[in-house]
Amino acid sequence: MREFSSFAISFCGVCVATGGIYMLIPEGRMTKTVKYIIVLTLISAFIGVFSVNLSINFQNRSNKSQYAESERGEKVMGAVFEQALKMNDIEFEKIVIFTDKTEEGSITITKIQVFTNENREKVVSAIGNGNAYDIEIVS
Repeated sequence: MREFSSFAISFCGVCVATGGIYMLIPEGRMTKTVKYIIVLTLISAFIGVFSVNLSINFQNRSNKSQYAESERGEKVMGAVFEQALKMNDIEFEKIVIFTDKTEEGSITITKIQVFTNENREKVVSAIGNGNAYDIEIVS
C-alpha cells in the first residue's frame, strides 16, 4: 500500500509540474516542440513506472485454482470442437474432452468423446485427424 501512495503522490506532483510548465510556454514557433517534449516526458515516465520487473511465484497456487484453469481450458476447447461440428452440419448431443497436464504445465487433449449418430469419418474430418488424441463416437 505504501508503494501505491508513493506512486500516487509522485504522479500528482509530475502532473502539477507539467501543467505549470505547459501554462508558462509562450506562444510562438517553439510551442509545438516544447509540448511534444512534455508529452514524451510523461509517456517515458509511465513506461518507466509500468515496466518494473515483477517476480511473481505462480508455483504456490492451490490445486483448486489449477483445477479451475484446467476446467476453463476444457470448456474453451469444447466450444472450438462444437463450432467445428456445427460448421460441418454434424448433429451431436454433447462433447466430452479428456485432458492431461504435461510436465511443462501445458494442457493436452488425450481423448474426445462425441455423442452423435454420425459416422466416424465425418466427425474426424470435422474436428481433426485424431493423431494427437483419440476420438470416440458414442451413439
